[in-house]
Amino acid sequence: MELHKYPKNPERCFSIFFIILHINIWIVQTYPQALTSWLELRNQYLNILLQQEASSHTHCHICNIQGDLYRCKDCFGSPLCCKECLLHSHTHHPFHRIQKWNGQFFESVTLLQLGYLLHAGHGSHACQHSSPDNETIICIVDVLGVFQHKLRWCCCQEPEPAYAQLLRLGLYPASIEQPETSFTFSLLDYFHIDSVECKTSANNFYNKLRRFTNSLFPDSVPVSQFSVPLTFD
Repeated sequence: MELHKYPKNPERCFSIFFIILHINIWIVQTYPQALTSWLELRNQYLNILLQQEASSHTHCHICNIQGDLYRCKDCFGSPLCCKECLLHSHTHHPFHRIQKWNGQFFESVTLLQLGYLLHAGHGSHACQHSSPDNETIICIVDVLGVFQHKLRWCCCQEPEPAYAQLLRLGLYPASIEQPETSFTFSLLDYFHIDSVECKTSANNFYNKLRRFTNSLFPDSVPVSQFSVPLTFD
């Protein structure tokens, strides 16, 4: 397949060529004698990478149903599947980044847009006493980026306060009363090591997360359900 016939996804193509450039530089500096062998295969490398940006299937790899197809950038192998199979396979992976095949290229979508629902209390399972009236849109910051999720609170008799329910989910709330933003503990651990070893400031660290979320328009990444930019003093 000729290169100009591949779907045009500027964000993904830029990342591919950026990675290839750095690989070339590393090869030249480390193993000069290996450059000749790699140059003979570079077109095959590029073709294989670009082929991953086009969908040659029309059926879900899990249930074999035909329809809209999705893939997860963070699942190994990124299998194509329908929305139902994707949501089922991501029950315990709410911070994976999802893409939808729109007929020309894979575009980013969120689990929130696909109807994903987080449950607080009961080990992340649904509370029998809760209802859609007890749902909140909450911003969750993770190592893989900034996410917005619909969270349904536990409404049992004498339920725990919101901050306690978030802590039991492995989320650290940004505030005590009616928290709208929270952070995963894996993110906090990562930032601690990053700040100690790389001397990364909180502002630069968060800007990196925004680029993980949207590398083309990082300033558009929301940090709460009101999309208020997060600042650090």
